[in-house]
Amino acid sequence: MANFVIPVEGGAINAHQQIEVQLGENLTTINLDYIHSTKQWAMQLSVDGEVIVAGAMLEPETDI
Repeated sequence: MANFVIPVEGGAINAHQQIEVQLGENLTTINLDYIHSTKQWAMQLSVDGEVIVAGAMLEPETDI
């Protein structure tokens, strides 16, 4: 199994990020939103447009 490392950029300009990765026949989309009040990243994970995970709060150095 291959591992992909996608570093998340910090700063206010990068508070909302979308990453798309084609995994086999599935298009996987990761939406990240930085929540300034809690200083955490919130993640939504979709596969082929269907939301699989919504509102997961990520810790630093998190593997998804």
